[in-house]
Order: sequence, then structure tokens, then C-alpha cells
Amino acid sequence: MPQNDKGQNKHRGSKNTLKNATASIDFEFLEMDSASKKLILEMGGEIRVPRSGRSITKNEGNSLKRLYHELDNHTRYDMSILHMKDYGLTDELPASIMDKLISKIGKAYTIQVLYIQNFPDGMLDAQLAHLTEVLKKGHIWAMNIGEAAKVSLQGWQKFAADLKYTNITHMYASENTLLTKQLKIKMMDAIRENRKTDKRHYDKSNRHIIDQVKKMWFNPSRSGKYQRQFKPPQGQEWSLSSPGAENNITNSNGKMNNNKACSIQEKKKCALIPGGSSKKKSASSSSSKKKKKKNNKN
Repeated sequence: MPQNDKGQNKHRGSKNTLKNATASIDFEFLEMDSASKKLILEMGGEIRVPRSGRSITKNEGNSLKRLYHELDNHTRYDMSILHMKDYGLTDELPASIMDKLISKIGKAYTIQVLYIQNFPDGMLDAQLAHLTEVLKKGHIWAMNIGEAAKVSLQGWQKFAADLKYTNITHMYASENTLLTKQLKIKMMDAIRENRKTDKRHYDKSNRHIIDQVKKMWFNPSRSGKYQRQFKPPQGQEWSLSSPGAENNITNSNGKMNNNKACSIQEKKKCALIPGGSSKKKSASSSSSKKKKKKNNKN
């Protein structure tokens, strides 16, 4: 029997299970204007929303919503190094959610380092291409993408070809995928070339970020160019790996000089000299010797 308007009415409203689907549409992500949004909500049950569309907001959880909020307000949070796994995201993160996250990452220009590894269902060819366009904006210089197991060989080839148009200077991608050894070499050549133009990976003022960048093919803190900026005075050495290393200087005899006693204003007067002593200290010691001699004469 043909369906008429009267017959449809009983399937509209609260009795219609399709009406709830419209409530799960992410209108902001779809960049839909208010008039279109109003029309869709009024039609309610007459619209069938595809499952992929419903998954944009369904079952996202508080942790994912927190990540959305922090990305949208990235200037109010410390987002310099973004570990996506720290937000409780699972390996089953769908591609639709990943696309939304990549879009938000592209707008969060305070992000310098991105850990987006091990999302096999979320990182497909389309998402990798989307991520590449975000990387071309230039605010991200280090990335760990881990095992993107479902990216095709063609997807990796396109990414490797486009890498030179980004500011990526350090990265990691697992070879336990369709990423070949030859493509890995091509990527490493591209990021090595990028280091000539982007200086953030060794800029002394960016030390608080550089020292935290780990799990790359080559960690930036191990760079000789970076480490030479913290080279101690002649005849003395310190370890870059320990916090406040500049204050724990060891002389050539293996003795520790406590440089903390020198205030910022006294740095020039208290300049360290080979042998582990300072000008200030040597002056005080010589005066004390003179006093002892005078006492002995008396």
C-alpha cells in the first residue's frame, strides 16, 4: 500500500527512533549555518543520518571532550607538546573523530610537538593527507605517528613526497607497516633538509621543549649543535642531562665547584677559572694568609 501523509504522521515525533539521530550531528564540525541546522532539527525523524555521521559525537566521552576544549582554547593551556594518548583515546578511535581532531590541531598554533601514534582505525590515507596539510602550516616541527598500519603504500608515498613542504625536522614512523625502508630514507632526508630552515629544534630559548622530545628517529637534545650552546668554561664540564647542570660544574681535577653562591650581579666578579676556584675566593684566601702571618710575628 502506498505511503501517504496521514500514514507518515504516526511515525513522526517521539515514537520515531530516527529523530534521535539528528541530536547526534556535530553541526559545528560540518560547518553548517544556523538556517540549515534549524531546518534539519525541524524535519527531525524525516531525515536518515548515516552511521558514520552519527559517530561524530556518539560515545565520545569526557576525556575526548576535554581534548576538544583544550584545543579550542589552546592559548589558555600548555599545548606545546600534545600526547593524544594522554587523553584516554583508544586504538579504536574512528576516522571521523580523527578528522575532527586534526582540524582542531591545525588551528591550535601553539602546538610544536605532536604524538599521534597508534590509531590504526583513525589514521587512514585520507586522514594522513589531512594531517599533511596541517603540517604544511608550519607550527609543528616534531611528530611521532607510530604504527599507522592501515595507511596504504600510495598514502606513505604521497606523505614522503610532501614532507619537504612542512617544517618537520624530527619524527618517527614505524616500519612495521607498508612504510618501506626506501620511503623511510626519503623521509629522513627531507626532515634533515628541513633542519636548515627551521631552528626551533636547537634554539636555546626553546630548551624547555627540546629536552622533552623523545621517541623520534633522532632526538633533538642529542644534537651537537644544540649541546654546544651549553659548553662550560675551558677546563670544566657539566652534564646536560641533570637539571641545573650549569650550577654543578666539575673542574679538570674532578672537584665540584658550587657556583650557586654567586648571584646574578656577581657573575662577572665570580668568574670561574681553571683549577676549580674563583677570583673572589682566591682574593679572600690571600687576605686571610696575610692576617695569619701578622699574627705569627706578634
